[in-house]
Amino acid sequence: LTISNSIERYFLDKKNAELNTVVESINKELTVLNDQLKGLLEEKSNSLDLTDKILTLHENMFRSLPVAVCGIDLVNNELLPNPCWDDIMSKDWYISGKSIEELIMSEKLEKFIEEIKTSGKVVEQTKINNVSGKLIGSLADLGNNKNGVILVFIAD
Repeated sequence: LTISNSIERYFLDKKNAELNTVVESINKELTVLNDQLKGLLEEKSNSLDLTDKILTLHENMFRSLPVAVCGIDLVNNELLPNPCWDDIMSKDWYISGKSIEELIMSEKLEKFIEEIKTSGKVVEQTKINNVSGKLIGSLADLGNNKNGVILVFIAD
């Protein structure tokens, strides 16, 4: 019985050693993969940080433009006016979170936007809230199969 137990124990120890070798090998592979994943996460994080800085810079530049600019997403009917646009338009015309259908917008501006949709670009001398100037509108490719309109009003 002792010899039989010794032989069985020998083969169990041998199998255990083989399995330990396999486990160590797999652990090394997992460590390498984990290190690679950490590197990829760090690269992605750095990329997102850079993208955030660029977007913040663009937003600050957009908000600082000395002319009135408004972007309109025609797919989601969302608006993005800069402060100059808000200053020239009546405060009632745009309320954050409203869709374009809910806007209090002049019929003239609605027709102007429709003309942009058909011709691609429109320029006209006009008056908005007693401010004379040039209203320029053009279609914009917003990416991801989205189209929009960019409106720029340059006061005289």
